[in-house]
Parts: sequence; structure tokens; C-alpha cells
Amino acid sequence: MKNKAGIQFSCLTLLLILSLLIKPFWLAAREKDSCKLELNVAAEVVSSYLWRGLVGDLSPNIQPSLSLAYGQFELGLWGSSNFHGTYREVDSWLSYSWKSLTFTVNDYFYTPNDTLRFFEYNYDKTGHLIEGMLGWDGPASFPLKLSVATFFMGPDNEFDYYDTTSKIAYYRNNYSTYLEVRYPFSVKQTECEAFLGGTPMEGYYGSSPGIINLGIRASRKLKITEHYTLPVNGSLILNPQHGAAYFVIGLEI
Repeated sequence: MKNKAGIQFSCLTLLLILSLLIKPFWLAAREKDSCKLELNVAAEVVSSYLWRGLVGDLSPNIQPSLSLAYGQFELGLWGSSNFHGTYREVDSWLSYSWKSLTFTVNDYFYTPNDTLRFFEYNYDKTGHLIEGMLGWDGPASFPLKLSVATFFMGPDNEFDYYDTTSKIAYYRNNYSTYLEVRYPFSVKQTECEAFLGGTPMEGYYGSSPGIINLGIRASRKLKITEHYTLPVNGSLILNPQHGAAYFVIGLEI
């Protein structure tokens, strides 16, 4: 499989591009005395793995995360795997925040039964889906959250044409896009968040434009002992375009 331009990306090329893009912002962040290095580690066990209204894996998964923040920059890793060894995902991200805006480059890598190689970035073989995402957080008085994300590299393509002379099939990138709005609120001691997400086009998320991720998430801390509380969350997730509904329970450990 080849793309129309016949371009092959490598991990080294991607890192070089990213370094050139973020260098001016990195230098600006270093000038601020308030910059501090922060390391965050977390993990969660979920009854099923759902992402943007799509099924990752319907069996229980453990999802660890590790992030390093410095000033307005954050570099992180996130993973998900089930207890049978049949699903594994390793994602990474690099983000830069400025006032209420956050720009993020996400690299999603998932492989069933370890059939794809992590360091393979050739266009026609890679398991990496890479996207650019822009998010906006509203003020405390109206904490609305908006985001838009578009894939620009990876197996998000469709058949374009077949060259009978070279006997090569050419594919074009869909640039599949996801739009989302979230609104957090609280009910007594329970933190809630309503969300609505959709795609404006045919592509990775569905066969047509439509709503693919609609629901509500509620979380609270359950008191186990006098000195220990267990964060628990539950999410009702609907995908109207696929006609599907899910309820997911999560435990932060």
C-alpha cells in the first residue's frame, strides 16, 4: 500500500519536525522563573475500554499513565492492555498550553496480539495514528471545554485509484476529524461531566458525518478506611451513529 505522493515517514523525521516547531515556545518557557519540573504517575482499571464512542476492547483493561510537565509543556505516556494479552495500546503525547488554549500532538499505537512493530513508521506498515489537537478551556464561571483533533499520519486512508501500468494501488489520507464539547459540574459530593462528540465527515470514526460520543461521566471518592479513599467513576456512553450504548466503571489505583 502506498500513499498518493509515495511519502514515507520515519520516527526521526517526526521528532525533528516537532523539535523545530516547539523550540521558540520552549525558549520562552525557560525564561520564566515559575517553571517547575513535575512528574505524575497514575493508573486506572476499567470494565471496558471506550474511546471517543468507539470500542477499543470490551474486556477489563488496566491503564497506566506517566507524564512530565515543565512550564507550559507536557510530555506523557499512556497505555491500555487487557488481562488476556489480546489487546495492547501505547500512546504518547506532547502538549503546549498558552492561556486557555492547549495544542497537542498525540501518537496512538495499538496492536492486537503484537502483530505490529512499535518502531515501524513506514506509511504502509505502521500501527501509529498521529493527530494534532487544539483544546480550549472556558473560565471558572463557565467551564466549558472545546476540542478539535485531526489525524495527519497513519492508517487513516481510503482507496484513491489503481495504476494499471505500475500495478500499484494508491490511497489518500482521510484527515479524519473529531469535534467535542464537555461541561463539568457537581452534584453534592459527586463530580460530573457531560460530553458530546462527533465527526463532520466520513472516515475513521464512521461512514458519514454524525454524533458518535454522547454521555455523562460521574466520579467520587469512596471512603474505605479513615485514612484511605478509593476514586471511582462511571460513564454512560452512547454512539448514536453506530446505534450502540455502553456503561463503563473505572477504579483509580
